[in-house]
Amino acid sequence: MISPLPVAPVIDPPAPRAIRLPDGQPALLRLIRSEDEAILGTYFERLGAQTRRLYAPHPFDRPTAAALCGAIDHAEAMRFLLTRPTGQGEEVVAYFIVKRGTYEGDRQRYAARGIALEEATTCSLAPSVADEWQSRGVGSVVLDAVLAAVRGLGFRRMILQGGVRAENPRGIRFYEKNGFVRVGDFRVRDLDNHDMILTAR
Repeated sequence: MISPLPVAPVIDPPAPRAIRLPDGQPALLRLIRSEDEAILGTYFERLGAQTRRLYAPHPFDRPTAAALCGAIDHAEAMRFLLTRPTGQGEEVVAYFIVKRGTYEGDRQRYAARGIALEEATTCSLAPSVADEWQSRGVGSVVLDAVLAAVRGLGFRRMILQGGVRAENPRGIRFYEKNGFVRVGDFRVRDLDNHDMILTAR
């Protein structure tokens, strides 16, 4: 199981980190760059309908990729790319957003359950993995690396941005395996969701 996030002082955004995919291929976990518009746009366009339906922090298209790469703000949200080398350069294998703090809707739901989320010590996670790399252990490798990368940022808690769909048992098992705990349920647009949180012990 992945270690929970410990308390640590705030530091600069994490540096790129070389990691190995579960099949042994080399990969690089790094923050998004202005020149990533093309590879991020390709990643978005290749995501299947099911992935798009279960994971939707923003539209998945080239205009969105261009907007994200043109307005990078690591102080607001760190957008991690896991890339691997190809004959033509590199491709995105996974895209994980770590927002500093929480969104108002998430914060209100947790507060209604008696769970106060301090903005300075809580971050929000929105992960995705390319369809062809799903169910191959990539998500756990990336999450482990992302948690290691943000350990020095002072976060004590990580929540799932917008929760996780109740109709996504594979995702729920993934989060539970990696230390997230279900703390409540909610319904949005006739869809049932679970709030889950990872807390430092």
